[in-house]
Amino acid sequence: MLWRGVGGWRAGVAAIAAVTLLVAGCNGGGGGDKPNDSPSPAVDAPCALDTAQQFLEQQEALGFGLYCPTFLPEGYTLDLIDAPAEAETPFLHVVFKDAEGNKITLLQGYMGVEWRDTVVQPYEGLDTQLIEYAGIAAALYPTVATDVEGFAIGPIVIAQDLDGPYQYISTAPRSDDVLKQISEGMRLVESSS
Repeated sequence: MLWRGVGGWRAGVAAIAAVTLLVAGCNGGGGGDKPNDSPSPAVDAPCALDTAQQFLEQQEALGFGLYCPTFLPEGYTLDLIDAPAEAETPFLHVVFKDAEGNKITLLQGYMGVEWRDTVVQPYEGLDTQLIEYAGIAAALYPTVATDVEGFAIGPIVIAQDLDGPYQYISTAPRSDDVLKQISEGMRLVESSS
């Protein structure tokens, strides 16, 4: 198992994925031994909500390139930016939230095929749309009307840089078009020095 030896961490990640998908109401492979330090060239666009410094701090701690959104719908603020230390493989968890509690969640890192397969399971059999995630080919999984418990599940995007083992995942409780705009506006974070 991908998360063996981490105790309750696997259940925690599954819970995060499930809650994200339920509240929201990510086609890439996984695996490689080391992250690629520079997944794609940076574009001169500011991170939304002046979050570049927070992303840069996490990037330094994690040791691989991170992407920030340059577009978010009006009314969202940064609620969480965290790289769980107990994770077997490093990843970043970012949540933007609005006043009504709607969330846009970004997960970036090296989670692997098992994790991706668990996340996309509710979308099985649905057509995906090929879009961009910071210049990387990505799959947009459309909004699912309801899951087996009757909760609406929002659209998700999964992208993987083919030059490295990264998976770049974003979820949002918004329309497919808004999520596509967020995804296409993701940019590699670089220090201004």
